[in-house]
Amino acid sequence: MGVKLVSILRIFVGFVFIISGFGKLTDISNFSQIVSELNLLPAFLISPVSILLPFVEILLGAMLLLRINVKLVSLGLLFLSVFFFFVLIYGFYYLGLERCGCFGRFSYFDDKLGSLVKSTVLIMLIFGYVLGEKLYDLKAISKFLVLFIMISGVAILAFGFKGEVDYGNMDLSFLGNSGGSEYYLLVIFSPFDCPSCLYAMVPVWNRIDSLYNEWLKVVGIAYSGDSRLVGHVVKLYDFRFKVLNFDSLNFSIEGTPCEILVDKFGRIYYKVEAIKPTRAHVNGLIKTINKIQKQKYGG
Repeated sequence: MGVKLVSILRIFVGFVFIISGFGKLTDISNFSQIVSELNLLPAFLISPVSILLPFVEILLGAMLLLRINVKLVSLGLLFLSVFFFFVLIYGFYYLGLERCGCFGRFSYFDDKLGSLVKSTVLIMLIFGYVLGEKLYDLKAISKFLVLFIMISGVAILAFGFKGEVDYGNMDLSFLGNSGGSEYYLLVIFSPFDCPSCLYAMVPVWNRIDSLYNEWLKVVGIAYSGDSRLVGHVVKLYDFRFKVLNFDSLNFSIEGTPCEILVDKFGRIYYKVEAIKPTRAHVNGLIKTINKIQKQKYGG
């Protein structure tokens, strides 16, 4: 690889990390929110990490531009980029995040597929620089490169084809007279669920029941044998949809609150257990509902 091309790669990668760091610092509140939604850190570390990480990006980018300890810096940038890539997969696939906040205020084309492609291209450019400068053994770095290409290719194709999870089916006979709708959002909760979860999510469920009531019905399922306690909780949190009370369930869940989106035949389209009331979660729920509405009703 020519000396000029290697220099271009070094300058480009360096500026990318500097811009990324400055972008996050100028939009630190939104970046902190994204870090919080990932649920990878305890609460007391979210703010420090959200502030420290952009400075690390700026520092490493500047060191690469100035050719300061490029062997160590390029390795740090490579591992940082690979780590970001897999965090994106985790956030997009498992948590339903809609944006990565990779460049903070300077983010463009911040959709899921575009973010993964950008991350992949950046990693390939860093690999190109490492190979061009001959900083590490060619055989070892080539094996790592092939492995990364395979994993990233599968991940990008998965998002590109938008594969769906098969959640199976469930028996809806327990709804009784509460049936009569094409689709149901079943909200399973316990009176002892965390207050912040219910305070945050009940208004969302009320809104869904109001906006989509022509084809979707929200039904609360209180998992408790104490009807008086359930009534108190329903009044306290202002549930505006019908709530059924059961001391046992004919289906299994791992934690409450739980949301199950199901059609009248019992096919499950969406299921989230032990809900964390983040913006990413709410966006994922609304996106799923809108997707069904568009597919089934053209709305």
